[in-house]
Amino acid sequence: MTRRFLISALLTIAALAPMAAARLYGYISDKENNPLTGIIVRLYRYNGSSPVSFTRSDKNGAFSIQSDSLPAKLSFSSPKYELREIIVEDSVNLLKIKLVRQAYELNEVIVKAPHTRVKGDTISYDVSAFTAKGDRSIEDVIKKLPGISVDNNGRIYYGEKPISNFYIEGLNLMGNNYSVASRNITPDDISTIDVYERHQAKRVLKGVLEDDRAALNLRLKKGRMLQPVGHVTGGAGYGGNPLWLGKLYGMLISPKNQTIISANGNNAGKPYESLDCDRDGSTAYSIFKRTPFGIPPVSENRFLNNKSAYFTANTLFKLPDEASVKINTSYNLEHSRFDNHTRTEYLGTDIGHPVFEQSVSSGISRHNIYTVASFEKNKESLFISDQAWFNGTFNDNSYDLSRSVNLFQRVRSHNFKAGNKLDAIFRRRGKVYELSSFTSVDNTPVNTLTSTVWENGAAIAQTVKGISITNSESTSFSRLLSRKSTIGMGLFFRADYDKLFSLGETDSKPVTSNDISGFKLRSTATPYYKFSIPGKFSLSVHFPVNLYNINYTDLATGQKYIHNRTYVDFSAKLMYKPSPMFLTNMETGRAFTTGDMSNFVVNPIYTTYRSSSCLGNGALNIARRDFIKGDFNYRNLLEGLYLICTASYSKTKHNTLSVNDVKTDGASTTSSSIYATNRTESTFVSFVATKDVREWSTLFSLNGSGMWNTRNSIRSGHEIRTIGSYYTAGARIETILFSEYLRIDMNAVYSRSIQNFKGLMPNVSLSDFSLNCHISVFPFKSLEIYGKADLRRNQLSSGLYKTNLFIDAGARITIKRFEIELAGTNLTDMRKYEYTICNALDLQNYSYTLRPIEALLTLRYSF
Repeated sequence: MTRRFLISALLTIAALAPMAAARLYGYISDKENNPLTGIIVRLYRYNGSSPVSFTRSDKNGAFSIQSDSLPAKLSFSSPKYELREIIVEDSVNLLKIKLVRQAYELNEVIVKAPHTRVKGDTISYDVSAFTAKGDRSIEDVIKKLPGISVDNNGRIYYGEKPISNFYIEGLNLMGNNYSVASRNITPDDISTIDVYERHQAKRVLKGVLEDDRAALNLRLKKGRMLQPVGHVTGGAGYGGNPLWLGKLYGMLISPKNQTIISANGNNAGKPYESLDCDRDGSTAYSIFKRTPFGIPPVSENRFLNNKSAYFTANTLFKLPDEASVKINTSYNLEHSRFDNHTRTEYLGTDIGHPVFEQSVSSGISRHNIYTVASFEKNKESLFISDQAWFNGTFNDNSYDLSRSVNLFQRVRSHNFKAGNKLDAIFRRRGKVYELSSFTSVDNTPVNTLTSTVWENGAAIAQTVKGISITNSESTSFSRLLSRKSTIGMGLFFRADYDKLFSLGETDSKPVTSNDISGFKLRSTATPYYKFSIPGKFSLSVHFPVNLYNINYTDLATGQKYIHNRTYVDFSAKLMYKPSPMFLTNMETGRAFTTGDMSNFVVNPIYTTYRSSSCLGNGALNIARRDFIKGDFNYRNLLEGLYLICTASYSKTKHNTLSVNDVKTDGASTTSSSIYATNRTESTFVSFVATKDVREWSTLFSLNGSGMWNTRNSIRSGHEIRTIGSYYTAGARIETILFSEYLRIDMNAVYSRSIQNFKGLMPNVSLSDFSLNCHISVFPFKSLEIYGKADLRRNQLSSGLYKTNLFIDAGARITIKRFEIELAGTNLTDMRKYEYTICNALDLQNYSYTLRPIEALLTLRYSF
């Protein structure tokens, strides 16, 4: 009896227990029975949710996987095919699996190429794939990326717009002064450059507000983290005078801290300019230009005799809870001199075309200190930023002039600017609240112009002083109606207090002074609506309602001007991205603008010894601008093709008309304005096309632009309508040949400008052509021999052209951490550069004295 019971129990348990371990075999194909390779096969227990084993199909589509029990569940997955799951009861039959290709949105997948990776609005470039022999800084690599350009000051543009942020490891250490980093970080330090299209830096606003500009991010190689990186450079040479150069750059990047320090000095023709330093000032400060007698459109080391120094220190500490503290400071010293001769022909006068000529030796002396401290917390639910800054600029410029008599002009100005900006954004359950507060004080206690005739003593002595105080407060509220719709209201208030005082005398005779002060208040309410499909489409509409309260008083005469009026603006922005390859932006609207205190400066202020200006006519300048603009972007990074086209049109109605008067001998000019209706129109189109042929190691680029504008002005009592046209066409090729032994970079640009005066005067047409060629030869891996040719053909007048050819050459050798370079500039010994421009109603011919042949030997040590 017991024996029968045990046998029955064992049979029952065997019947209820899972089958024993077994190996499962199968074959995976598509609908056309083509074998599928690399399909992931996952094994699950019958009622399990976690895989216990996995494998992949081989090149024949076959797979096998061991199961410890049956029945079991198998899943078959691939990014290109729909997921399929089956239950396997036994291991007797061969499994035949067919998968169906799935439809998916391209912007949700990762597109891979040998050197490029795209995911959504982020494009990542492998730096090593874009780096060639001769690339010394990461800026050299950035210039090669599709759609990106860099101007002479180091400002980076993506398409037609400057980038919004320059990150290093996701942190914005340098602010707008990123050229210090981009021109000193070497390609060997960076693994990847990320381009963030339509980048919203504030995480709290992602999905609510998009920026139409891009940002760049540098990702360092692992070996460059947590250790000092940089270089020290010293140089000496000769070119009529002894030359010297010194440079120190150091960078330390860690997950919690970033620090960059740079110190530079030279007399080799290279001044230093901080992109982060706000050069704007009060009305009194902005009256005088540093180079009122012109500056040539060529590199500074061609014409500038200088002694320049620059120092900057920047550090950022990353704090817990997505917070950071940052301090940036810089000091700039410049003593520069250059010489030129100017010939100006004044068109449209009753006495024909008077001509005025003068020779000028300009001496620029400037000290500038700029410092900013900021705190930021950047979370998805909260954004807080507080920034305080100080900017002090001290100019003492002199100008030696000669014509019929010799003159000396001096301009001294001191300007101090300090301010604070606080931003806070809160996001709770689909609601977004914004607060912003901005305060600045801009003081110009010293601003003087004196002009002396050597034989007769003082000719002009003038003092201009001013102060400007600004405060703005803003807040906004928005609510997410759904995942796609947002409505909101923005409130903005700004108060400006301005004061300007001027007093001068000419030939020891007092002239009428200006003593103006007052305030301008602007209160704005902006309701808006936005509809968006993330990554695909967005439409936003804004209706700003502006109330202006303006009150200015002429303290000298007691006359007051009061203006209280409401203006309604409108703007609509559309973004459409049908696929990762195409992007279109459109914007249209109407905007009103009003003038400021300068409209009531009606007594002349001398801007040079021979030019005076009445900044206003006693009437507030009011303008209405209607505009439409758009751009179209196409990119195919797998094929290395990039295209961007832009177009814009605007029509503006002013209530003032500019007046330019010239004396019969052309020796003095006066600019002013009258109260009259004035309409201007402007049209602009451009395109940039880039093709990267990786198989040939060659980059092709084409670009072109056209600009047309019309404007009215008065000269010698006659109203003249001027139609200006400006065209450019350019082509560039960069190629590497013979296994990287030869590198060629050529860039050609043709431009043409036309001024049409509607039959009142003959048209003025000028054209220019430039060709730049940079050739590098690498006999050995560590040796570069290079030559640079800069050919410029400028039209001086009808049928008269001037050709300038500059040639530079040098050699650079690298020995471990040391780099030695011998560079020669202006080897053709060009000593004069001439060109002509048509500036409004004036035809101006410039001739600049150039630096001689120079040679500079530098030694650089990298650490």
